[in-house]
Amino acid sequence: MTKFLLTITIFFGMLAVSFADGTNTPPASTTTNINQVVIEMLEGVKVAGGEIYTASKTAISDSVDFASKQTPLVVKEFLRWKLVQAILYIFIWSVPTIFCFCLSYRIGKWCVANKENDNLCTGDYAACVAAKWITRMLGIAALTAILGVNLMTITQIIVAPRVYLIEYVVHQVQSITHTDD
Repeated sequence: MTKFLLTITIFFGMLAVSFADGTNTPPASTTTNINQVVIEMLEGVKVAGGEIYTASKTAISDSVDFASKQTPLVVKEFLRWKLVQAILYIFIWSVPTIFCFCLSYRIGKWCVANKENDNLCTGDYAACVAAKWITRMLGIAALTAILGVNLMTITQIIVAPRVYLIEYVVHQVQSITHTDD
């Protein structure tokens, strides 16, 4: 590349010297020199193009080598993240479930305490028991849903990580193709 720039500098320097006499036509020896400089410039471009090709081929080869070395690590980290994500979802959704169970327990205790004091009539006690069981069922439904989905993900990642990866990719591709329709 430096040879190419040097050739261009010499070329323009020669033009400036040849036109210094004030005429607009270059002498015959200058035309020969200009032709020689143009030939050298084209050879410089050819050499520089070869160097660029070699450098880009080396860069592509290095990129492929880097990607092939990093792929197993990336896959391992991706699987670890999905495993931790499933565990976090279980813990996060356990909070509302525990709240439902605690609320159900408190409602049950309140119902029993108020039934013994005869503060509730029969209809209120039935509503109290229904509220207790509804909150309990909500807790059980939430726990079943979150454990069902996330324990299946955890088991699949631990037992068959390649199958998990294939299913994950298929799911992503299907979600992309269904959004295009």
